[in-house]
Amino acid sequence: AKHLMDLERQRICLAGNIRGGTALNLINGRSALLLLHSKKQLKEVYLSYAFGNYWIAHGVKPEVCGLDSMACKTAFLPGMFCRNDWRGKNSLICCGNFRIIILRDDRFYQYQSAEPKIADLLIVTGDMTVKASGLIRGIKPGLIILDPSVSDYKAAQWIRELEKLGLKYHSVNR
Repeated sequence: AKHLMDLERQRICLAGNIRGGTALNLINGRSALLLLHSKKQLKEVYLSYAFGNYWIAHGVKPEVCGLDSMACKTAFLPGMFCRNDWRGKNSLICCGNFRIIILRDDRFYQYQSAEPKIADLLIVTGDMTVKASGLIRGIKPGLIILDPSVSDYKAAQWIRELEKLGLKYHSVNR
């Protein structure tokens, strides 16, 4: 009975790399969502094999969808909200009090705000221009993840900037 109650209360965000693309596994109680960076990954049978035991242990079978094709008006998880057009073609995903921002384009830097948006997880994708100081004016990140789509050259630039600013980061490729 305690195990079932624990499953109902669980709140998990797992960020990973599947074949060079970001995979976000969000679990809220017994509901789950797997967001994948690339549409081609949606059909891979290896997903069930790779995550199967993890999902069984947490008592979930997630909906699977692509980050770009996700219909944000649909709440996949209780308390979930998302926008795929946030400050350009970037994504803002809120699940309860947990916020994830996925940066895909440089248009983010054009937006000014009085207070930075607080994000528990910030995922940088592609070859965005490195402006870490401009980034922290708009976002206050808990952890920055450099997605596998960020080239090694750009990742090295990001890492130098983030270390200068004392920000916590993780590069999936390293």
